[in-house]
Amino acid sequence: MRTLALNSKNIIAGTGNSQLQYNFPSGSINLQEGDQLALSSVSMYNSVYNFTAALNNNTFTYTWIDGTDVIVTIPDSFLDVDGLNDFLHQTMLNKGHYLIEDATGNFVWFITIQINVSIYAIQIQAYPMNAATYPTATGATKKYTIPTGATWVPQTANITPYITIPATDIRTTLGFKAGYYPGALNGGTSPDYNTINTISTAASPGKTQTSTYSTIQTMTSQNTPQITALTSYLITCSLINNNYSIPNTLLSSFPPSAAFANQFTFAPNQMSFIDLQTGSYSSFTVQFYDQNLRQIEMEDNQIVVLLVIRNKGEKA
Repeated sequence: MRTLALNSKNIIAGTGNSQLQYNFPSGSINLQEGDQLALSSVSMYNSVYNFTAALNNNTFTYTWIDGTDVIVTIPDSFLDVDGLNDFLHQTMLNKGHYLIEDATGNFVWFITIQINVSIYAIQIQAYPMNAATYPTATGATKKYTIPTGATWVPQTANITPYITIPATDIRTTLGFKAGYYPGALNGGTSPDYNTINTISTAASPGKTQTSTYSTIQTMTSQNTPQITALTSYLITCSLINNNYSIPNTLLSSFPPSAAFANQFTFAPNQMSFIDLQTGSYSSFTVQFYDQNLRQIEMEDNQIVVLLVIRNKGEKA
């Protein structure tokens, strides 16, 4: 048996660190019928982003109490639900879309995104704001401060900011159907929030909302969220001929067994040998995909793949 090692030096440029090429040092080898190959181990970092422009899941919109629409664009990155909520609040901070509680100095947010572990769902919470509940005018009743530079003011009527989920793959990531949250239910029977809660164009503080809410609105994802896009790596090798799989170059699969940005090693307890395609070869490629056979981009190029070639008649 012969062991072949592929590492960062074998990565093909422009493939997101997910495709490696091995050139045989002797120039070429001849593979005979009955020769087989197995994966011995893979050592790598869990470094695949879950929000990217390529995944088409990196934008959504929120509408503030003055009717301003803000597109939230997430940079290519790995975020859990808490991280996504922090990024939303950072965007709102930059736009001055929050209040400061005078007594504590704490920021008061009116939209949050959080996970509900008990029901395996993501929840959007939206809080109504009005001038009586959140007094900001100078005087004895003042309890809150509008950020410096902000041009909006709390309205007389309740206005609840809302999030718009677009018809992109962020629906799969968060588990929400496309629509407005909160929004008026379509006839009260559909799980889709299809009717926008339009905020009027009246001058402040006389703006109104088509559907008003006097309490916190909690909206739960209708589908199971897939916040981590990658649940399993599929690895292929151009040398093999696995007649029982699609594609026939499929060598193995394994989950990312470490948190994001951490190293892990996959080493099967028993190597599974697969027939090699006969012929003369000067090189071959190893490719990593996700569980849906989509090409992935790995941010970290520190990787070691060990393969074992067994000639016909050799014992494991």
